[in-house]
Amino acid sequence: MPSSEAALRPPTQKHVEDYGVDRILPLQQPVGHTMYGVAFNNVDPRYSNVFACVGGEKARVFVVDAEPESDPPKGSDGERRPERSGTVDQRAKPLFRLVQEYVDGRGLVHVPDGQGGERGERGEEYYCCAWSCAANGDPLLCFGGKLAIIKVVNYERREVCSALQGHGMEINEIKPHPTKFGIILSTSKDQSVRVWNVQTSTVVMILAGLDGHKAAVYTADFHQREGTLIASGSEDHTTKIWDLSGHQDLVDLSFKWYGDKGPPGSFPTAYIQTPTFSTVPHDNYVDCVCWHGDLLLTKCTQGHIILWRPEHGAGGAKDGALPLKTFKMDHLGIFFMKFSTCASDPHQPLVALGNCVGKVLVWEVEGGGMAPKEVMRLTVSTKGGGKPRGIIRQTSFSWDGRHLACVTEEGKVCLWRIKS
Repeated sequence: MPSSEAALRPPTQKHVEDYGVDRILPLQQPVGHTMYGVAFNNVDPRYSNVFACVGGEKARVFVVDAEPESDPPKGSDGERRPERSGTVDQRAKPLFRLVQEYVDGRGLVHVPDGQGGERGERGEEYYCCAWSCAANGDPLLCFGGKLAIIKVVNYERREVCSALQGHGMEINEIKPHPTKFGIILSTSKDQSVRVWNVQTSTVVMILAGLDGHKAAVYTADFHQREGTLIASGSEDHTTKIWDLSGHQDLVDLSFKWYGDKGPPGSFPTAYIQTPTFSTVPHDNYVDCVCWHGDLLLTKCTQGHIILWRPEHGAGGAKDGALPLKTFKMDHLGIFFMKFSTCASDPHQPLVALGNCVGKVLVWEVEGGGMAPKEVMRLTVSTKGGGKPRGIIRQTSFSWDGRHLACVTEEGKVCLWRIKS
């Protein structure tokens, strides 16, 4: 096992020969606002240069500017190279700019302190965000968190168009449906996964109950081919797969559920209490899950991601997970740090994960046999080129795989432009 020092050294040039990083230009957010979630608009390619991040009581939207005409710096041998890790070119034009900001105006709220009095707590705190699509094609930004309300903002009209309520506790993740634009899922501390139609504000399905999760659900993802399967991960250490194929008529009906059909609350929501698959791939909280074809990528606080195949038990046998590959990373011992995947090149799908000391590792999912091939090692730079630091809460690839963003607990948003 390599030492921590060796594990944090930059990769040799051969590791980045196909993925030259243009530059690292962080945007520093106000101190005190932990950034938890980041998401590129991967629903509509017309807006693939738009991404959002959330933290504290704010949701922010950024636009990535067009590539500069000048080439990135070259070495003495003429090879294209990334700039030195941990440095910032102060003369370079920023890669992205803030275009919209939404702030929850609750400020402090008063809650019982358990001793007959009240204490002041900060109101909303957003943990997650995702993009969807309005009936007319406008991009919709969906975000939620502590107060269990999903705000839906129309990016073009710059206004909140709905607030989805139904979860009983904080919301931990939101994901869009891969083919039915307007459908999203959300996960919550209330032990449930909900499927919504944001165009009509209806709850289409609730995945919870008898054989559901027994603790907070931190993560979930639609199967990327048809979206009829959902994988979910929880504080109870389990990963479950839910089959939605028997309820596609409700998904279609939800797009027609406007005022003449009745209020959103009268929609015939389906309750699914039994998943088709359940296993324990990790010995700790499962806080991130993504489909990779029919395989699953899952992560927990043990410091690694596992690529595995669901093995359905036969004849009463328990379901299991067949591990295929492990993506190991140092300094990853806390909860709620999420990876992202990119399949813009189906022959070289990527996965990116940040750690607690300002490093982001990018691997090829399928290359390298049992030992994953690391293709990039990036650094969240500090002013003046100091020692990298920062807990990276989430990463996000753009639709075309040309940009990678991350957010940190210290309130920083970073973006890398990737030259293929």
